[in-house]
Amino acid sequence: MKNFFFLLTLCAVCLSASCQRTEINDTAQTAPETRTEKTALREIDKLEAKLRKAKNIKDEMPAAQELVKLSETFGKKYPLHKKSPDVLFKGGDVARGIGNYGKAVQLWGQVWRNYPDYGRAPDAVFMQAFTFENNLSDLENAKKYYRRVIEDYPEHPLHEQALTALKNLGKSPEELIREFQKNE
Repeated sequence: MKNFFFLLTLCAVCLSASCQRTEINDTAQTAPETRTEKTALREIDKLEAKLRKAKNIKDEMPAAQELVKLSETFGKKYPLHKKSPDVLFKGGDVARGIGNYGKAVQLWGQVWRNYPDYGRAPDAVFMQAFTFENNLSDLENAKKYYRRVIEDYPEHPLHEQALTALKNLGKSPEELIREFQKNE
């Protein structure tokens, strides 16, 4: 009799568990290697929307990290897709926003190297320089990428900013203030 009740209880638990709806994390529904272009873009869009709604990106760190990873994967898996440069650029922005500066620089580098005709390619080079200077304290690489903006994009609006940044590279705030006062 005890075995009968045990078996009946076990069946009830199993039946109950199988009837319950299982929630799937919206941001990791499909394994990266099995995602289609459309599926990957939908997941990226969902993550972007989630991050836009966040008051503080630090509160959505897992979503931000997943977006960076998906962006990089999308760029590698679908390099010829028309949205690849956009996805990589935004991935770089998010990576920088969460403090993953090396990954940001890497993603922006893919943008201008692989998509030189992309409208934001100059922005990607500038952001590399800016990140090297301000976040990684790597003035040599900052100089290299500011020069690239200056040489490769002489008509771009960031050209003047790159010239100014290069001129002031490595100067302390006090030095900049003294120069400003001297020139007034």
